[in-house]
Amino acid sequence: MRWLAGAAASLILGSIATAQEPPSGSAVHIIRNPDWARRPTAEEVMRHYPEAARRLGVSGRGVIACTVALDGRLEDCEAIAATPAGYGFGEAALAVAQYVRMTPQTMDGAPRAGARIRLPIVFGAPRKRGVR
Repeated sequence: MRWLAGAAASLILGSIATAQEPPSGSAVHIIRNPDWARRPTAEEVMRHYPEAARRLGVSGRGVIACTVALDGRLEDCEAIAATPAGYGFGEAALAVAQYVRMTPQTMDGAPRAGARIRLPIVFGAPRKRGVR
């Protein structure tokens, strides 16, 4: 794990969730989208860095789409994008999802399960020792 000490673990995480407009004539609801409760640490992200990409010094990005459960865990995740292709960044992003916790979506203050989010995870290539 020596490489972890000098790793440039670029960790960029974000979420996108959308709320539905109420049908006309219905009551207006206040909907709050999911937000961060716990972000994965750099060590957790680096633990799942694809080995071949790490050896070659290749950085990449995986994007996953997940459902936020009532307890904030991510469920039903799927990799929807990975760049560059062929290095396993989509699968790595799926593995990192286990460390994420979100506050669930709320409607009129009551928590609701089922919001869908997209979560991009960027893997920054570890720096080689002695290289700046």
